[in-house]
Amino acid sequence: MVKIENLSKTFTTKDGKLIQALENINLDIAEGEIFGIIGRSGAGKSTLVRCINMLEKPTSGRVIIDGRDLTTYSDRQLRRARQQIGMIFQQFNLFSARNVAGNVAFPLEIAGQPRRVIQEKVKRSLALVGLSDKAGHYPAELSGGQKQRVGIARALASEPRLLLCDEPTSALDPQTTASILGLLRDINKSLGLTIIIITHEMQVIKEICDRVAVLNHGRIVEAGSVLDIFTAPRHPVTRELIKSILDTSIPEQVLAGYNPAGTSLLVRLSFIGHSAGEPVISRMIQEYNVQANILYGKIDHIKDTPFGTLTLELSGQPDALNAAVAFLHGKQLSIEVLERQ
Repeated sequence: MVKIENLSKTFTTKDGKLIQALENINLDIAEGEIFGIIGRSGAGKSTLVRCINMLEKPTSGRVIIDGRDLTTYSDRQLRRARQQIGMIFQQFNLFSARNVAGNVAFPLEIAGQPRRVIQEKVKRSLALVGLSDKAGHYPAELSGGQKQRVGIARALASEPRLLLCDEPTSALDPQTTASILGLLRDINKSLGLTIIIITHEMQVIKEICDRVAVLNHGRIVEAGSVLDIFTAPRHPVTRELIKSILDTSIPEQVLAGYNPAGTSLLVRLSFIGHSAGEPVISRMIQEYNVQANILYGKIDHIKDTPFGTLTLELSGQPDALNAAVAFLHGKQLSIEVLERQ
């Protein structure tokens, strides 16, 4: 649905210095998926989202949505095209003098839609976000999570095919963040809406996204399915971002207490999906005559998929250890030999 080709964006400072905000960005985002773009502050995330809806015109490259190259559009054509692109923001951007219904109605009024149609769409949008009872309230009377729900309702009122979310949970507490992410997932499923989320929070990517691109200094350094990126990150920036919420390293106190005797292997196993519930360790012990001392373990979820790590000391004869490791490989587990004694 969204195709970004060789997109670059350069800014010129007041003193004539060129700043390369984005460089050679290429992305394909499928219809109906939730796609995350993550990076640290200053990575170029907000510039990229503004280029996608053409609030910033790229210096070079193309932004193609539903087969239409927006970089070739006139201002009038862009205004019409943006009616199919919803946008929600970190700071909600609500009008304090308008009540909830008035805020949701605003883009429909700008588009010149009939009053009866506006009323129907506002009612439907507020029902989708669970705020039907707040239509007459004003932003000052709402919590942060409710304000963001109003922002989502406003973005949905125009019945867009694409929803752009620029740091949608950064101003929210963890419990409210979980609620908003759950709402976005429900909207994605019920409406088949394509969602692009710009964030610096890896937890958001972990909870909701199908695929992710990692942005660093204006370049995409890594992209793929969230499961692949989390379980086998290649770039140092990606590994550092993931480590903040999914640290698979062995605690120093565990390693300090590790004192192997005889022939042994120190291995770390990664369990993904259905393999996380299989009794592979007990089978390995029974079939290959090795001993397994569990040093450290952790289990988590990446979206709906279980993911766990287990650090073991395997003891036994060399042939038995090699056979045991081969058995684990045969179970399609990720195995890392950390130390050989």
